[in-house]
Amino acid sequence: MGLSLLDIINSRIAANLGLSVLQVMPKSMGTLVATFAADRIVARIDQPAVQAVRLNQWVAHNKDIAKAELDELVRLTFRNRARALFDLFHYMRNEKALYRMIDFGPDFEEMIKRNKSRVEGTVVIVIHSGAHELVGIAAGLYGMEGLGLTVTEQSGGYQWHDEMRAKSGIEALPTNMSSIRKATNYLKDGGTVITGMERPYPASGYRPRFFGEPTSLPVHYVSLAIKANVPVVIAFVRRKSDGNYFIDRSDFIEMERFKDRREEICRNAERLLTQAETLIGKAPDQWAMFFPLWPELLADVP
Repeated sequence: MGLSLLDIINSRIAANLGLSVLQVMPKSMGTLVATFAADRIVARIDQPAVQAVRLNQWVAHNKDIAKAELDELVRLTFRNRARALFDLFHYMRNEKALYRMIDFGPDFEEMIKRNKSRVEGTVVIVIHSGAHELVGIAAGLYGMEGLGLTVTEQSGGYQWHDEMRAKSGIEALPTNMSSIRKATNYLKDGGTVITGMERPYPASGYRPRFFGEPTSLPVHYVSLAIKANVPVVIAFVRRKSDGNYFIDRSDFIEMERFKDRREEICRNAERLLTQAETLIGKAPDQWAMFFPLWPELLADVP
């Protein structure tokens, strides 16, 4: 089976090429190149990543959005992702410039102070936005330390991003039983564990509702928070009109307890996903989930 466009983009070769070429490209030219590349990708409507974004955005808009509006939303989603990737590679070796691009805001600064004091552990869930890798690295430069749990099977490009985060103080581990145990102890010791929430995971065994529809998602972040008795924070990174990035976050959310284990996991997961819906709703064209969350609905998308 041949490589998909997403496989190529997320490969280590693409990451190394991006670092060597885009870091020396003028910002104005880079913006044009990113826009051109995004539009060429969107034009290939047969690509799984394009179909996935169409599906996800359609469901996120209550399955009530005109085709022309959906077309534009998908185009903007890929443009925002391309712009963020350019910024990541362009400023990767200029830490001061990278740091200046991020508006952490008082809410996120409070979280970093909490991280440094280690008075209580925190599970930080990062929604997939166009710039989630960029801000993870910048947060490390800010002085934040943490343990990151990533998908088990990763391409070379994902591994490269994890290596960059590690240099900034965020150790990344594939999510498995061993890393879950390590993360639980790390949280109990006052540490911060960072992970994703809405990449499809068919082996989950749970189908919490997200944007009103059940979908197979990971729920390890709920188990972690319950076992370590710590709160959860959801973060969403969005690009501002000036081209810089802002980190938005939820309040600190405590897990609710139920006698039934499945109910406890699912109810808490849905509470957190509802918070994610609110954050995504502030900038839906910057929600960059390139895997289909509801594949059974693909045929219904306009």
